[in-house]
Amino acid sequence: MRSSSLYPRSFLQLILLSNVLVAMPLLGAVGYASLKLDDLARRSGDVMRQASLAATIGRSLPEDLDRMERSLRQYDVLRDPAVLDDYAAARDEWLDDLAAYAAIPLAAPVAPRLEALRGKEAAAYRGADKRGKGIAALEAAVAEARRQTGPLLFAVDNLAETENEAYQDEAERLRM
Repeated sequence: MRSSSLYPRSFLQLILLSNVLVAMPLLGAVGYASLKLDDLARRSGDVMRQASLAATIGRSLPEDLDRMERSLRQYDVLRDPAVLDDYAAARDEWLDDLAAYAAIPLAAPVAPRLEALRGKEAAAYRGADKRGKGIAALEAAVAEARRQTGPLLFAVDNLAETENEAYQDEAERLRM
């Protein structure tokens, strides 16, 4: 009975075997880098989509607050309760946009502060009526929300930039 050996029987087999043994770790490294780059591209794409959505909704939030402030100023001048209906419509849009913005994972760090703004405005809104009672407190709450919204939106923009830079750094490390 002849024992099968693992040694090549010819010089050609030796060359082929050595090439295969050298290529296996290289193919493994290429496969690993490919998987990591795919994952990196997916995560980077998710962050960019979130940043785009945050930018789109982020432009609406100050506009909604402007409409709310404008309605309150009109009410101060006209004392027409119908103007407060315009405020309510703008407020509904603001609340929808605020909820959508807070639901973006990238905006999670500022979500509690957005919720605090919503809570302050809601308390002032509950205290106001169509006869003018509580309107000054509502104006102050909306103005405060307006002042604080800009820095919060800027903070989310900075988070997106930081994430993007981190992904670029990771991609550079994978290329090496």
